Order: sequence, then structure tokens, then C-alpha cells
Amino acid sequence: MKKRRNVRFVFRCISFALIIAISSSAAPIAASAVSGGVVAIKTLPPGTLQVEREVYILINMEREKEGLPPLKWDSELAAVARAHSRDMERKDYFSHTNLDGQSPSARMRTGNISFVYAGENLARGHKTPEAVVEAWMKSEGHRDAILSGKATHIGVGFENYYWTVDMIG
Repeated sequence: MKKRRNVRFVFRCISFALIIAISSSAAPIAASAVSGGVVAIKTLPPGTLQVEREVYILINMEREKEGLPPLKWDSELAAVARAHSRDMERKDYFSHTNLDGQSPSARMRTGNISFVYAGENLARGHKTPEAVVEAWMKSEGHRDAILSGKATHIGVGFENYYWTVDMIG
């Protein structure tokens, strides 16, 4: 029994090391631990920041804990989220509504994104992807958005500790 646990531990350590090694390569990736210790790896497009990639992974891990399907990465949605984080940081405000009066859904429509359901989580000041996702999971409204069964796609934006996660379905 003890030997079997050690083998599982070594397998998980090797899997984690593989994720770290691949994450530092030129091609952006996302990895998610799934049942039984198997690791699924998905390539993300160029321009995806490491911290955005990590938030994506962590959110899908939270969804997996609840038996929900993973959200699919949406590059156009990520561009909208990134632009909002950048706008808030550069213009020194923090709101779902930008200074032009656009709501999250209006910004998504401006980005030619089609959806039936839309949700957005914002945060600022958190220094790591783990810290921001942990804070969202401790907040009922943010947690509900992350765990929404209506959401199918995600885009993550980051600029100088301004975090935006847009989700659509």
C-alpha cells in the first residue's frame, strides 16, 4: 500500500514538473489536473501572458472540483478582458463600467463577440494568480460567476495587478 502511494506521489511530481517545463517554453500552454492524476494540456495563442494562463488553469481546476466542464479559451474575449484591465490601470479607475459608460456586455459586443450569457470578475492589487482566484472563490458573486453552468468560454486580462475575467456562454 505504501509503495503504491509513493508511486502516485512520484507520478504527480513528474506531471507537475512537466507542466512547469512546458509552461516556460515559447508556446503558451494551459494544463489542468483531471481525475486520476492525468494531465490535459492545451496550447494557448501567442500573446497570452503567463499570469493569464495561470488564472485560466486555476479557474478550470475550481470548476473541475465541482464537476463542471472546463471553460474553453477565447482569444477575442481575452483581448476584450485585457483591454479593460489596461484601460482601468492607465486611467486609474476600477469598475465593470468603463469611463465611456460601456458595460462588460457592451465591450464584448464592440469586440464582435456573440453570447447568450456573459459574466465578468474584476480584481486589483492581488500579486499572484493564486491570490486573485482564491479571493474570487471566497466571494459569493465571483464564485457563482466562475462556477456558472451557463459559461462555456473564458478570456483573462491582466495589466499591472488589474485582473479581468470575462466568461460567456
